[in-house]
Amino acid sequence: MKTLLTSLLIVLSINESFSQNSFYVQPVLTDPSYTAAQDSHLVIRPNTTPLNKLFVFFGGTGSKTMFLQRISNKASDLGYHVINLAYPNSVPALFCSNSSDLMCFDNFREELFYGTPVSSIVSIDSLNSLNTRLKNLLNYLSVTYPSDNWNQYISQDSIHWNKIAVGGHSQGAGHAAYCAKKNNVDRVLMFSGANDFSDYYNSPANWITGSSLTDASRFYAFLNLFDEAAGFADQYQNLIGFGMTQTTDTIRVDNVSSPYNNSQCLYTTSNAQPPQTNKFHGSTVVDPRTPLDSNGNPIFDPVWDYMLTSATVLGLNETSQVNQTAAYPNPTNGLVRLKVDTQIEDNFIIDINGRHLGSLKIIDNELDISHLPNATYFVYFKLQNGEWSYCKIMKE
Repeated sequence: MKTLLTSLLIVLSINESFSQNSFYVQPVLTDPSYTAAQDSHLVIRPNTTPLNKLFVFFGGTGSKTMFLQRISNKASDLGYHVINLAYPNSVPALFCSNSSDLMCFDNFREELFYGTPVSSIVSIDSLNSLNTRLKNLLNYLSVTYPSDNWNQYISQDSIHWNKIAVGGHSQGAGHAAYCAKKNNVDRVLMFSGANDFSDYYNSPANWITGSSLTDASRFYAFLNLFDEAAGFADQYQNLIGFGMTQTTDTIRVDNVSSPYNNSQCLYTTSNAQPPQTNKFHGSTVVDPRTPLDSNGNPIFDPVWDYMLTSATVLGLNETSQVNQTAAYPNPTNGLVRLKVDTQIEDNFIIDINGRHLGSLKIIDNELDISHLPNATYFVYFKLQNGEWSYCKIMKE
């Protein structure tokens, strides 16, 4: 009885912070072919100036979207449209760990993501695949809420992956990474995963080390050193397989501030919040288990912020491919003129720690940052010819 009451209080506490921009959508509303008795998709509109980017999150084995609200709200607070996708997740990928079938993990991921009938451990048709569920939901949202601009992420049944950041926990971390391998996404956030490591062959799954349409610089992972569900050593081998350790190595976030030496491979040793102790696997992102500070806020909020906004993957490839543009006066107390010869079509601004602050109103190549605190900023802007440029501005 005490355990049931504690779980109820956790649910109530989470739902208290449920934003007015948040709502649930039953899959059957997006296609009558779905059965009514299913977990619902969690959908959140941007809670600030829209980034015109979508964050799609996949929960882990046996998860419910209602227990993954905090990371979803964090993305919304940063300006993302957010979808926490409900999908059939009762079978763990770890069933492939001891399989002699070299393609077991690959087939598991392909069947769940695309509905291709190739796996021996799951049976997922196209309708229930992650790809189709996301398409159906985006089409539903585009028609039902046209003013929210969900249609910018899909057209003619084609998902615009380059505008989408994908993330997930555990099994969902693997789905996010697999999606990024098969599509060019904006960025990848993996929590307590990916865990597709073959004990039989003592190596990462084939799909992890295979070719990728998303560059390795756009992959981020947040692990727990004491993960009881999937060994950290195996997870680290997977990070090597993704190519994430070529320029950065792991860093413990517990006593380091953002931007964590600009590492893509983050980890913690923190326990889950009481009474869910010794549940390290869920501590990185699952609501009832991620540890909270004295004010009831997740202690990993800065980690999530960094993973969602790190300047290295804000929709651009490498900084060296972006031209630098002069701005004057610089330093400035507010108004800045950009020295460009063509029209500016789009822009975003980040601070010195890589936090994304949204977009600015630029009129006649002049922008106003008087509303921002005194600090150093980077403004990235897209020119009429399709090229990107940037300038470093100091406000005093």
